[in-house]
Amino acid sequence: MTPDLDRKGTVVSLESIQDGEIDILNLGDGVAPTINGDGMPRQFNWLSTLGISFSITNAWAGYMSNFGQILAYGGPRLVIFGSICAFVVQIIVILGLSELTSAFPSTGGQYYLCYMLSPTKSKRFSAFVVGCMSVLAWWIVTSSGIQMITASLAGIVRFWHPEYTAAQWHIYLVYIATSLLTLVPIFLAPSKINWTVHTALFLSLTGMALIIIMSLGMCREKQPVSFLLQSGHGESGWNEGTAWMLGIMNAMYCMTGIDAAIHISEELPQPEKRVPQAMTLSVILGIATCLPLSVALMLCMSDMEAVVNSELPSMELIYQATKSKGVTTFLSVWLLIVYAASVPSQWVTCGRIAWAMARDINSPSARYFAKVDDKLKFPVRATVASFGFVAIYSLLYLVSSGAFNMITNSAVLFLNITYVVPQGIVLVSGRAGALPRRYLNLGCFGYLCNAFVIPWIVVLGVFVCLPLGLPVEAESMNYTSAVLIGLFGIVLLLWHQLGRIAFQGPQIDRGLMQEVDSGFR
Repeated sequence: MTPDLDRKGTVVSLESIQDGEIDILNLGDGVAPTINGDGMPRQFNWLSTLGISFSITNAWAGYMSNFGQILAYGGPRLVIFGSICAFVVQIIVILGLSELTSAFPSTGGQYYLCYMLSPTKSKRFSAFVVGCMSVLAWWIVTSSGIQMITASLAGIVRFWHPEYTAAQWHIYLVYIATSLLTLVPIFLAPSKINWTVHTALFLSLTGMALIIIMSLGMCREKQPVSFLLQSGHGESGWNEGTAWMLGIMNAMYCMTGIDAAIHISEELPQPEKRVPQAMTLSVILGIATCLPLSVALMLCMSDMEAVVNSELPSMELIYQATKSKGVTTFLSVWLLIVYAASVPSQWVTCGRIAWAMARDINSPSARYFAKVDDKLKFPVRATVASFGFVAIYSLLYLVSSGAFNMITNSAVLFLNITYVVPQGIVLVSGRAGALPRRYLNLGCFGYLCNAFVIPWIVVLGVFVCLPLGLPVEAESMNYTSAVLIGLFGIVLLLWHQLGRIAFQGPQIDRGLMQEVDSGFR
């Protein structure tokens, strides 16, 4: 057997992989080595992989932040059934993506899938564009996660001191302080980050249970069940069908970020099994937490208009249920801690995806960010670069909070596009010939998943770009479409100036992979 070279220049032979000396593909069921090829410890297990995936989505917590807008679109009925519709769509999207990840697990995630599945002539272009979209989306989504913390803190202060109005620069300072504090666990105990995500998972599930139990237990007058099914509560100005679609789009935001588990694939054993399991279970946990919470809070809601107009709908809902400022503050602070506990996982994810892209670009600047710190054993430079982007991007909040939110909406759509592109490629190129033997094989259902996501992303793109309500005014206009074009233009400019010259793509010997796969049969 002729030896082959991996990207680090290490000699790799088929026999060494089959004999278990090198666990490059993790196709077996044995225990993986403690250090991967890039010097990072394999510190994540199945539970921590689930923790990093679910702690970022935190579907129930994200849904609480969206209650006001969803109520304005269709009232309690849309809040409840919108989450169910969003779950059905997202489970189809994630199953299709999970199958591809099971076939080709890598920290690069979606861009790696595009490279492996695209025709030779277009694989570098598709991989680079999707990779840049993933990096930008994750950096902006992380900014959004931090902004939720600052908004919650400001809302709690206003709850006790209604006369207080925070200046924009106050919010910015809190934003930067929160960013730095949430980076502390990663730098102080990088080898124990799995403990951090376990804690985040525990805090999230416990917080959800506490809010349900205390709200139902303290609510004196509950709405009848028929209230949950009533129509005619929409206040957005859109017709019922459009309003429902917009509500479902908002619910989809709460289940975005499921791909986080993919981006630690090289830091856990058997990623071809554990990553798809964690992704799928995260979506199931999402609906299992969102639905009972939605029903409980809608039954306890006494003033829908107050919730819709509230700066912090989650706090208003809890207060209407409990009628206690102390309990409301306790539960709202717990919710704020849940938001904060999810951010370290977001730093891990955006740092890893940026590092994965950098190691596949042959340029001095990219090689600088592709370095894994010898002492801390994680990509410090790529993570610091992620913080730098977040700190600079958040300056936009000082100028216009509306522009900040529109770019965040665009990033969420960007992230969903990266879920769809690899599935579209494999559908066109032919699943049978493109996919190797894998743990998760959807069979004929895989065709349905891959075919569904293509028209769905078109529908999602259209409705994300619609104004939030009618009539439309300059202040309430939705400029997401313009932002999308701008962001995509930046990605194409990066390809022209950098990618087409320096992006080499993952250095994978496809023939060797097929031989290894046949060796395990």
